[in-house]
Amino acid sequence: MEEPGQDPMDDVQEVMEIPKLEVTKQNLDSLNSDLEKDLQRRDEANQVLLKKIQEKEETIRSLERDIMLSVRQAREREELNHLISEREEALRDLELETAKLEKNKEILSRSVVEVQKEISKKSKNVGLDKEALKQMLAELKVKLQESTESCASQEEELVKIESDYQSVYQLCEDQAHYIKKYQQILRQMEKEKEMLLLEKEVCKAQNNSAQVVKRGSTLVETIQSNMAAGLCAFLPAVHKPRPPCGCPARGHEQRHLEEAEGCLTSLPHSRGGRSSTTLVWTDLGASHCTQVKRRAWLWTPSGEWARKEVGALTQSFCFDI
Repeated sequence: MEEPGQDPMDDVQEVMEIPKLEVTKQNLDSLNSDLEKDLQRRDEANQVLLKKIQEKEETIRSLERDIMLSVRQAREREELNHLISEREEALRDLELETAKLEKNKEILSRSVVEVQKEISKKSKNVGLDKEALKQMLAELKVKLQESTESCASQEEELVKIESDYQSVYQLCEDQAHYIKKYQQILRQMEKEKEMLLLEKEVCKAQNNSAQVVKRGSTLVETIQSNMAAGLCAFLPAVHKPRPPCGCPARGHEQRHLEEAEGCLTSLPHSRGGRSSTTLVWTDLGASHCTQVKRRAWLWTPSGEWARKEVGALTQSFCFDI
């Protein structure tokens, strides 16, 4: 009985596919058998290769062993060669030393022969020289005692000299200290002397300046009195002619005279004074007046104005232009 709803065409197709599946199954089985055979062959080939690899590894190990042995042998040979060279050098040194010793032996043998000859000669003279030797021994004992005594005395002298040296050294240090202090005191005294001299000079300068100021004041008073007397003597009471062009007016005479009197206080006798003044009088003297050449208007005793070049002026007064 067919199931309801089943297509008969599907059954036919399934029946047709069965032989195909069987054929594919056979093919797969043959392929599997071929694969198994190939795997077996490859296993056999792998085993052969493994055997060859093992053999090669053994040969490599043997070669490494041979190489290590050869290296060890080379090192041992180098060590042996080094030892041989050292032994050869040692032998050479020994040969040289033996040659030196032989030479020394010959020299010693010769010296021994000479000493034996001298001993034989001295042994003959021993009987004669015993008394001389006793005398020599006694003299040597005396000399030793004298030398010991002299050494003791010299040691005592050295101790005294050392003590004297220490005392002298201490004295020298003290003297050097005192000399330094003395030099410092001398410097202070010199400074004080210089200060005193400066103070004295300052006092002298102050006194001199005070005296100069006093002299200047008295000199100004005398000049003023002389100027007043000169003006009274030389300036007439009548009408005087007008000065020429450029000359100061008569109305300003008194003002110029006052300016001249004021300028006389700045004459060159002081350090801060000026070298030129507006009015110069002959009573000042050569020590308080400088020669000044300039053009000025002069009022002469004849009652006239005159423009002249002025040096050391006579008894007259001048006004600057």
